[in-house]
Amino acid sequence: VTSSAWQGGLLAVLVLFACLRQLGTTMIHQGLLLETAASAAVAAVESGRVIFAGPFRSYGRVLILDHGAGFFSVYGELGELLTAKGSQVKQGEAIARTAAEASAAKLYLEIRRGAEALDPTAWLEKR
Repeated sequence: VTSSAWQGGLLAVLVLFACLRQLGTTMIHQGLLLETAASAAVAAVESGRVIFAGPFRSYGRVLILDHGAGFFSVYGELGELLTAKGSQVKQGEAIARTAAEASAAKLYLEIRRGAEALDPTAWLEKR
């Protein structure tokens, strides 16, 4: 996976976009969960407008960018938000940092077209 979504500090892909069947249960992962270095900068994968910035369910601090034409990127498990709702951001601009504690330094990344989750690896490889 190549992208400007993380600026140095990607350590491992923990969970891939997939539909898995384990022990008679179907688990759907609609994004990627990446292990990062502590306090790693998280950059916008594309230019857009921040439509959500704050805590959300079990995803911790979340940022959602609207890229237009029905495309959105969702960043979760963030340690620090560097931008606010309503802000315009450019591709590659630092929008957040991962957690400062190494054991909690993760980035959840989801790409959506409307309500449909897209495979982030395919989307990022095109960039």
